[in-house]
Amino acid sequence: MNSRNRIHSLIAVGLISTAAFNCNSQTADPATPPEKPKIEARFFNQTTPFDGEITRGIIVAETNQFSFVIPAGFRQQIDAASKKVTLTSTNYACAIIAAIHESAIEGPADLKPDSIRERLLARYKDAKIVDEFTASIESMSGPAFEIEWAGELGKMSTRAAFIPYPGGHIEVTVQAPTKKIRAYDQSMFQLLLSVRTSAIGAKLAVQEYLAEQ
Repeated sequence: MNSRNRIHSLIAVGLISTAAFNCNSQTADPATPPEKPKIEARFFNQTTPFDGEITRGIIVAETNQFSFVIPAGFRQQIDAASKKVTLTSTNYACAIIAAIHESAIEGPADLKPDSIRERLLARYKDAKIVDEFTASIESMSGPAFEIEWAGELGKMSTRAAFIPYPGGHIEVTVQAPTKKIRAYDQSMFQLLLSVRTSAIGAKLAVQEYLAEQ
């Protein structure tokens, strides 16, 4: 099996395992109505003056709504129960996951760099932090880290950002083989640059593209 197919298989197994976990963790009760999805999502294509056709995503959660633009070369998948959007590159080498956390639902989060650093080192096998930086959405900034860790197919890298917004925080992770991670720096930057947040009931905020003069 070549490297691309092995990465494809690994991502597919991970997605299947996640789906199985979500199904098994819910007790079936015919008398109980299905739980309302924690987020609703829709996607549409839009033609812009300079960037051509883009895919814009809109997420409506329980207390906030979000808009963003999917980086070129990625396809999307929604996990409504976990309030996560997964973007997978078309060559299956990279996965970007954005998880929405709402304080009114989950309680306040500890976003101190020392606390996040400990959580990340515990999350990944044989992990080491190789870089720390700041990531931003609109005018809001939060701590971000780059971690190298031991994956089944060799050394992997994850860039993880924890960015607060009014009402909670967004965790964005970019994961790829270490030798390829730099190729996706721009994808992460473009995604974060495009994110807009607004309260439920307010006008949806979106990244605007200036008309060509």
